Amino acid sequence: EQIDDFDGNDSVKAVVLRVESPGGGVVPSQEIYDRLKKVKENKIVVASLGAVAASGGYYIACAADKIVANPGTVTGSIGVILQFPLFEELFRKIGIGSTTVKSGKYKLLRLGSRWDSRTLPKIQPVEFAFSPAGSSISDELLQKMNDVLKKDGQVMLLLNRRGFAPTVKCSDCGHSLKCPNCSVGLVYHRSSNSLKCHFCDYQSRTTDTCPQCSGRSFQYYGVGTQKLEDEIAVAFPNVTYARIDLDSVKQGSNLPRILNDFRKGKIKILLGTQMIAKSFDFPHVALMGILSADSYLEFPDFRSREKTFALLLQASGRAGRGKFPGEVIIQHSEVYKQFIENISEDRVSEFLDCELESRRELQFPPHKHLIIMHLKSASKLNGETAVNALDAVFRQHEKHYSNVFDLLGPAESPLFKVRNNFRWQFLMRTKSVFKALEIIDYILDLDYTKKILSRMTISVDVDPMDML
Repeated sequence: EQIDDFDGNDSVKAVVLRVESPGGGVVPSQEIYDRLKKVKENKIVVASLGAVAASGGYYIACAADKIVANPGTVTGSIGVILQFPLFEELFRKIGIGSTTVKSGKYKLLRLGSRWDSRTLPKIQPVEFAFSPAGSSISDELLQKMNDVLKKDGQVMLLLNRRGFAPTVKCSDCGHSLKCPNCSVGLVYHRSSNSLKCHFCDYQSRTTDTCPQCSGRSFQYYGVGTQKLEDEIAVAFPNVTYARIDLDSVKQGSNLPRILNDFRKGKIKILLGTQMIAKSFDFPHVALMGILSADSYLEFPDFRSREKTFALLLQASGRAGRGKFPGEVIIQHSEVYKQFIENISEDRVSEFLDCELESRRELQFPPHKHLIIMHLKSASKLNGETAVNALDAVFRQHEKHYSNVFDLLGPAESPLFKVRNNFRWQFLMRTKSVFKALEIIDYILDLDYTKKILSRMTISVDVDPMDML
């Protein structure tokens, strides 16, 4: 009935439709999909699938050309395209930054200034190299913090890495301590004197002996929020501070208390992960310091630049929202100097145009949809055999899909082992998700395919938010 009302109202050109069954987690019915397909050609439907955004949910949302899948939750924020990097389908449909807007078919509305005509924060990139024995706070940031605190302002520090040190190495042989269940290193948490895996929650006490060479000395590399907290305590012994990350707010009462104390001015320095980067409005924050800003760019994800730009711009907006003018210090390495120096509100369009051109060359979203087929197995040998056999099946049917999607892979997933499961992936680039999924379903439903994949777990993700 809601779809009928929308379709019959000529004054409404687009709608955000939340498609979800009463029980949640059930794929929308074929009836809903069939009705969406019949919506008038000049209208856009954004299907916000919420809890049912599994592969089946995306299947429904992406099937019709006019239907747009939104993998996030639409909040109504003006900056929705930046806050939800995967809102690319709507981005593509309305043609922001393209000839569609220039032709006048759609109108792009921008917020030209802050509320109450307040000035945007001044952003200062600072090239900075970490050293194991040195501070994680640059001299420039330290000086700015002193200046702000002397004026009774507040400071926020963003470091998107939990724990004390993300890498623990043997001083004798250089062996890094790894999680036994995942292909990632263990993170040292000094507050609990333990080593933790942030993917499978494996935890062990710190060790005195290297498992590789029996050495007795370890070095701790990198910096996490716990180490940053220690540095703040030394640098500002008479200043109140608090830390917000997953470890510090596991007890539900901690977060509201910390935020309330910071808003009242009882806490002068608030440090944390990206939990503090968005949505907060603290009028006395005069300085936002962002540490290891370019570490986000090192993820094997074609959206890493977009996500980093969005996160840093959002974090910058926490400063200067009251009587204090805002300043932002972004610490970065020399490698990403040019990218960091171009982060500012007045360069959003320039960044998006550049990013769209890069995506066009790679034929990645929003120019084409990206489908990832994940396969995992508890046995590495069995998994490799099954993946290679599936690859052969796909190649045998190449004539059926060569005009529908490009097949890339198979390859080991960037995180090859997680929770004692080995992982591989196939990538498909396509302009027709519906046809691509039909072909994938057909191949996976073959008796031979079922046999070779009988011990594998398979999932298909359309326009995934996470490439790991």
